[in-house]
Amino acid sequence: MAKKEPINKNNEINEKVENKTNQEIKKRKPEPPKKINELQEALKRNGIDPEAIENTDILVLQEIRAEFTELPDSRDQSYISYNLADVLLIILLAVICNCNTWEDIEEFGAGHKKWLNTFLNLKDGIPPTDDTYRLISQRTNMEEMYAAVILLLVQKTETALTLTKQNAKDSQECPDIVACDGKVSRGSGRKETADTQGARPLNTLSAYSVDRGFNLGQTFIDEKTNEIPELPKLLRKLNIKGSIITCDALNTQPETAKAAIDGGAMYVMAVKENRKTLYGDLTAYFDEDFRDNAKNVTYICTEDKEHGVIVKREYYFSTYADWVYKGEEWPGLTAIGMVRRTVMNKEPEKGPTIEYRYYICGGIDDPNYFARSVRYHWMVENGLHWMLDFTFKDDANKTMAGTGAKELHLVKQAAMAILKTAKILYKPYYSMNRIRTKICHNFETEIMRVMSILDIDRLIEANLKST
Repeated sequence: MAKKEPINKNNEINEKVENKTNQEIKKRKPEPPKKINELQEALKRNGIDPEAIENTDILVLQEIRAEFTELPDSRDQSYISYNLADVLLIILLAVICNCNTWEDIEEFGAGHKKWLNTFLNLKDGIPPTDDTYRLISQRTNMEEMYAAVILLLVQKTETALTLTKQNAKDSQECPDIVACDGKVSRGSGRKETADTQGARPLNTLSAYSVDRGFNLGQTFIDEKTNEIPELPKLLRKLNIKGSIITCDALNTQPETAKAAIDGGAMYVMAVKENRKTLYGDLTAYFDEDFRDNAKNVTYICTEDKEHGVIVKREYYFSTYADWVYKGEEWPGLTAIGMVRRTVMNKEPEKGPTIEYRYYICGGIDDPNYFARSVRYHWMVENGLHWMLDFTFKDDANKTMAGTGAKELHLVKQAAMAILKTAKILYKPYYSMNRIRTKICHNFETEIMRVMSILDIDRLIEANLKST
């Protein structure tokens, strides 16, 4: 890493930036998750056009079914009518095919029962009802189902990257960012009335991999607790070695920092006024009159055009963190940072909007890691929460926590992971919503095209042998 030089006064630092014209500042295009982009580039580099990959055969569905067969079935075997693996596969295919409720899934099964019977063992050739789907899923550990899909997807894509000589170790410039944040599925809650008991909406805490574009894992927050004690437990269940854990100020807790360091990860945590002493120390250290000559401070500035306005982000990063109040409570503490975000108003006479955010970092001494972690933490909102609400109608779903909301939420996340990766098989302007709609209109062809992403290693290997 280059030697860190003390920053100059702000007017000198920003002189070059301020002289830019609006035309020189280009709008930032949404970037695909790093691993998906690597896979797409690796295919093209080896002469394989992702959009020209033909639909795979039924073997990939049988492989997924085999994975589901390994899941424990807690049902009384004497009362079983439907095979667990068959039911789970129908649910997954239905959600990929634009079905967002248990009733939608029942209609999907009924509408495609002839096709489903070509590779599943359905009772009397008739798919289950919505209540059967829901009850079976509630009696199944759907987190294991989700993990099975994610593991299969990761294995297939990593094998494909290896086959095309694009190993993750060769191109990784920055560790994966695991953004942790909670989401409330508002439609799943109920207000208490004279006739019905109230119910708290489903609250999910997620650990989202920015590089892969999907959740590494999640936990559901019980009514008797909150996110704070649950995040360390979640991190300890995941393989986070070598990644950077990010979280909001609520979860900036010593125990969360310890879980990250114990798991071989680093962390970048936001600090707000709920930690008054620490927040006060950081604001004083990065005060404008002091930070320019503060010890070991590095400065990075970026400008982007977002939603029609120019947004400037100034990152101040210092590895001088020994003085932090009760720093010994934060395992692995190595640095502190501040971001000044300036939004240029569309009406210049109103002036810019400026906000300051402060952070503590563990295991990090590279300012670029800090800047990327802060910048991409928001991907958990855009890449996961917004996608669940906009594409999978999660916020509008009225399914309650006790009637299959958790289970359906997990299936939606598994379907999202498959669809995000499968987007490389379609034209760049195809949204996930459009792909799901396209599957509805031409199901038997398009579903196999989407599922071919789980067979991508075999397809690539066959192509390489033919050349």
